[in-house]
Amino acid sequence: MSWLKNELPITKRNLLVSFFLVSCAIGVIFDLLVDTRFDGFIHDEAIISKPRADWKYSAIIALDPKVPEYISRKQALPLFGLAAENALNAGAAKVFLDAVIFEPSPNMQYAVCIDSNTNRVVWNDAKESFNPLNVISAKNIERFSMPHPSPNVELFTLFNLDAALQINEEDLFNDTNLYHRSTDTSTRLLNLNRDSAAVSLAGASPFVVDIFETIIAPQSDDVMCGVNEERMCRRIRFTDHELVYSAYDKYPIIPLSELIDCSNKIKPEIRKILQDRVIVIQVASLNETIDLHLTPISTSLSGSGGLTAGPQVIVDSMKPWPHSTIPGGLYCLCGFY
Repeated sequence: MSWLKNELPITKRNLLVSFFLVSCAIGVIFDLLVDTRFDGFIHDEAIISKPRADWKYSAIIALDPKVPEYISRKQALPLFGLAAENALNAGAAKVFLDAVIFEPSPNMQYAVCIDSNTNRVVWNDAKESFNPLNVISAKNIERFSMPHPSPNVELFTLFNLDAALQINEEDLFNDTNLYHRSTDTSTRLLNLNRDSAAVSLAGASPFVVDIFETIIAPQSDDVMCGVNEERMCRRIRFTDHELVYSAYDKYPIIPLSELIDCSNKIKPEIRKILQDRVIVIQVASLNETIDLHLTPISTSLSGSGGLTAGPQVIVDSMKPWPHSTIPGGLYCLCGFY
């Protein structure tokens, strides 16, 4: 232990080399034996300390209390389709319906629209066949997407014939699975594959057409994720804010009831919000405890501790491109900036 008697700073070459080699060995052993959970914790704290400031080019349409509670989620499917069609006709860039559809019931009555003057629900004729997404037109179908339905669902039982004939299944169906690394417990990563809902939505934005390939190109902080670490993913900067129904808030959440009137009328202010945005339709109300996920908002010390809804994760996956050489504040799939 004679080396302890050396005065500081240590200048002997042999001692310095020894310290360096021992430090490297300890670091390698620590890296091999200990997972990256602690690194993820530090990274989450850094991200949550500066949450998303707004949804500038995206929005959510969510089920709201003005839609009668006696309409089941399955019966409301045409209402979500009508909201999508009206949003697209109002100028939305693309609409994603965040709902896994199961086989339609042949004898079920569906809510087609709601008369805003009388608050009367208009139902389809139960004696006639009815496709629940029949209202989505052939001209808009290429700007509409959804998760894969259950295996026994045929497209011709969901859409009208003209729209169904225009469908490219690779464009229509998007992946909504939320990812984390095998060593993590909370959802924090965006799937960068082209079948990802967020990637598909960002690619449809008129603000991103010319730089889309740049956006999805690998970045230094991208990681592999999934059960077998088979997908390239990127960290998400989340919104740490109590979301409310408001078309005018910096986090626009438009009530479904604003877009399902039987007259297809849309308020000018709602139409303005929809213009050129990518939209996610949430089939649950904001106070329902379904499709909620553990995220860094839930686990980090500086987060609010709440859970994050699936549609919010998709919208949070997109933010303005920060690079100064790109004009106008365009889309970026949300890396850590």
